[in-house]
Amino acid sequence: MTRRTLFEVADKLRPYLMWRDTVMRSAVPVEERVAIGMYFLASRSCYRTIALVFQKGSSTVASIVIEVCLAMEHVLLKEEVRLPELPQNLKYSY
Repeated sequence: MTRRTLFEVADKLRPYLMWRDTVMRSAVPVEERVAIGMYFLASRSCYRTIALVFQKGSSTVASIVIEVCLAMEHVLLKEEVRLPELPQNLKYSY
């Protein structure tokens, strides 16, 4: 995935992944949340490995992955996906 695509996806998911900073800690930026979610989906690595890569706690990574997947389901699956038409000789017959 290119950096540009990552930022485009982050912009679409921003309303669902935006968190505020607190007195105890700063919020993980939306772009980093999307990157963590995409890394998990692309590599299927365990949370502990992703936590080491992104220098976050494994429970934080787990909650981020769940949030990103739910946001993607809510936002991106509503967009229309069109597949190209197959040539007649490649179509399956039932």
